Amino acid sequence: MALMGTKSQCRLMECDKRLVRLVSLLSDQFDLIVVCGHRGKEDQEAAVTSGASPLHFPKSKHNVLPSRAVDIAPYPYKQYMNDKGKHDEMLDLLVDIAEKEGIPIRLGRIWGDYPHVELA
Repeated sequence: MALMGTKSQCRLMECDKRLVRLVSLLSDQFDLIVVCGHRGKEDQEAAVTSGASPLHFPKSKHNVLPSRAVDIAPYPYKQYMNDKGKHDEMLDLLVDIAEKEGIPIRLGRIWGDYPHVELA
């Protein structure tokens, strides 16, 4: 069983309980980190500036509490950050879990934002 680090757990706790459930179930089967849960105005605008998000505050699903979006990545991140195959493996497993749990999600990989997962 995989364990999330303290930072990942804290970031996840900022999210909607359905995302908490999905990511927690996923982490039982897959080593991952939670990159981001909630984003306040400053963090959201920084994400826009860096190109990580096209949406200004408060238009992102990350901008509400609890967050309706979470960014996750395979662990260790530096090893897998550019490994689309490892991301796909993680996200395909997440899709299976979401279907079993009856929780509709939308994946950012559709538009090239592989870490992004949001409630549909």
